[in-house]
Amino acid sequence: MSKAEEFIAQDFVYAGRRLLKSGKMGGEVFVVTGSALGERMLFDYRTLKGKAVGGIYRGASFSADQVRDLSKASYQGQWADDLARVDWRVRDEAAEAEQRTDKLEADAKRAHEIEELLLPLRKLYASYSQRNDYGGKEALEAAVLRALRRRPPKTA
Repeated sequence: MSKAEEFIAQDFVYAGRRLLKSGKMGGEVFVVTGSALGERMLFDYRTLKGKAVGGIYRGASFSADQVRDLSKASYQGQWADDLARVDWRVRDEAAEAEQRTDKLEADAKRAHEIEELLLPLRKLYASYSQRNDYGGKEALEAAVLRALRRRPPKTA
């Protein structure tokens, strides 16, 4: 085994969620070296889900560029630096808020696209109302519901 592939069992501190450049949620950890924080690392959030921000965990093994058993690590206590824990918590909540904002913006964009598609149908429906054409309104409503329920055509 080369030096880069040697795994060393080390404690780590979970510093909370971070929004990655890809837009996915990640988790930030610091390896504990002695009584100080070592290298900062980012991992997929799913492996760190359920961990306490500022918590010290034992049971993972780290190499220069890989980690093993990150999700199996067990809680050992809290990191002693209160200011660091508060900062990590704030950054964790900011990452969650940013992800939620991105999702709401995407949902709003989708709703706007639907509104644009419905505009001609709304105008047609309004014209039926102006002419008191109740049969036309009912026919349009039925046609829209049929179109929504129908399976989309297959594209080659």
